[in-house]
Formats: sequence, C-alpha cells, structure tokens
Amino acid sequence: MLQRGNHLVRDFRNLLALTLGALADEVSAQEWNVLGNDVTFGPAMKHDMQRQTTEVHDYGRGRMTSEPVFVRKPGATAEDEGWIMSFVYDPERDLSDVVVLEAQNFTGEPVATIRLPVRVPHGFHGGWAPDKITVVE
Repeated sequence: MLQRGNHLVRDFRNLLALTLGALADEVSAQEWNVLGNDVTFGPAMKHDMQRQTTEVHDYGRGRMTSEPVFVRKPGATAEDEGWIMSFVYDPERDLSDVVVLEAQNFTGEPVATIRLPVRVPHGFHGGWAPDKITVVE
C-alpha cells in the first residue's frame, strides 16, 4: 500500500494518509508482496491517524484505482481541504478515467470524472504540482 497526504501543510503532524486497497483471493496480507499479477487493486482509503478511523471510496464493481494524489485547495486551513485525484481502470471498457473526489467528502460521489480514450497502465503515477506553491507555516 502506498501512503500519500497533503505534503504542503507543515503545521499538521500528518494526521491523514491516503492508500489504495489491494485484494487477493484466498491469500493473507503477509503474502501480498510475492503475488505479482495475482493482486487486484480496488478502492481508495483515507486514514485518520488521530481518530484511528478509515474511510473507503469504492469506485464501482471491478473498477481499480491507482495511487490517489492530494490536491490542496487554495487557502486551505485543514489538512484534508482539497481534492483527491486518481486514475481508475474500468476492466469492462478496458479504459481508464481520472476521478476527482472532494477530500472532506471522501465516500461521496465524485465531483468530476474525466473519461480517457486509453488505458493508463497500473503503476503509472505522479504528483500534483500547482503553478505556485505556498507553504503554510
């Protein structure tokens, strides 16, 4: 699993983390690292380290997210004030979408879905880079 959060907010102690879920039929979590192609990625998860809670966003039956990336809302004061973006693969269409979630309404409906004319390969990832970076002290 991959942990991502709001890397621009320095006055929080990384209270939130984003991960993607992996499912493996009849296999324990300890064996995931040796499964190779038998691991299926699925939902995204938002972990609150302070409250010790986890929210799950299920993108739909069979749909698989890649690494979720946080995009900070300009002027944000809360660590999760912004959007979560991910590539989501739809095996029925054999195509991918860019799905945008409101970070503070993580389990809700996406605020945007951009249909891509291609499949984005698993493992393809990146980061969000605004044209101007403001560090919150």
